Amino acid sequence: MEDRRIQIPTACSVNVAIIDELQQTSLFKQYCVEVPRKGGFKGPESESEWPFMNLSWGAYMMYCLVVVPKELYNLPKDDPFYIDLQKRNVMQYFTITKERKTFDIDPQYHLNSLRNAISHVNFTIDTNDVFTFWDRRHWEARATKKQLENFLRIMADATHRVYVDIRNGKREIIKGVYQLMRSKEKGDAKNV
Repeated sequence: MEDRRIQIPTACSVNVAIIDELQQTSLFKQYCVEVPRKGGFKGPESESEWPFMNLSWGAYMMYCLVVVPKELYNLPKDDPFYIDLQKRNVMQYFTITKERKTFDIDPQYHLNSLRNAISHVNFTIDTNDVFTFWDRRHWEARATKKQLENFLRIMADATHRVYVDIRNGKREIIKGVYQLMRSKEKGDAKNV
């Protein structure tokens, strides 16, 4: 039976794209007033819209795009997934305050540390919406809400590309690791 969990990051990306479009409509804005009111919640000001893009939205995206696709962290650092993230300088959105290795040397280390921080809720959010993440005592990074959103959009795209490769037969999952296909005719896989 197929493990549908691998669809979560792509579904999250689509959900975000839908909400990005919908939030510009008057109906969305109307429901951002009516629905919280029905539940007894108030927006920041009377009759104002509920701030839909609040911190819970960011937590949803972090979990779906960084924690759920755990198999990505088993890929070798020369995998196209990591090469793409390095080319796009995905960690530019963070201020790294503690690290053992730089992102250029070991992108897995940084993404694994971020994943660990999120999955163990090892992060704080200050009153200026600055996130501070840490993984034990060896890694720490900060990002503003906007910087984190930029990072997550790149992760959504990069993760989606891996799942497209799986769907198109360019990768397969063997023992929980996404492997690139060397030859579709032979059916053999190369873990690169």
